[in-house]
Amino acid sequence: MSKLSEWRIPAIALVVGLIAGPIISNLIGWQVSSGTMEEQMGAAVVEQQALFCEERARADPAYTDAAAFKALDFSAKREFVTPHAQMPGQGSADSAVVRACVNELGAG
Repeated sequence: MSKLSEWRIPAIALVVGLIAGPIISNLIGWQVSSGTMEEQMGAAVVEQQALFCEERARADPAYTDAAAFKALDFSAKREFVTPHAQMPGQGSADSAVVRACVNELGAG
């Protein structure tokens, strides 16, 4: 009987720790869920493709300077950027990349 009571408190502590540990570590951000990871990876891909788009657009002879680009309305900016935002192997440009590229060109 005394052996059972010796193991009772450590066993309860172990069970509570096994349940509470993952919950607490998830709440303080030590774990990353698959949804969060996919969002972060998607944002990183869009950011990288927007940088490629920005460089291609700046190399285009039709691009004169940032001030002239900022003066255009959004649809004209979008039309100018869309061919540069299309990555090799894609059928069409991703709208998130086009938006990010327009923002990058408009910022600088």
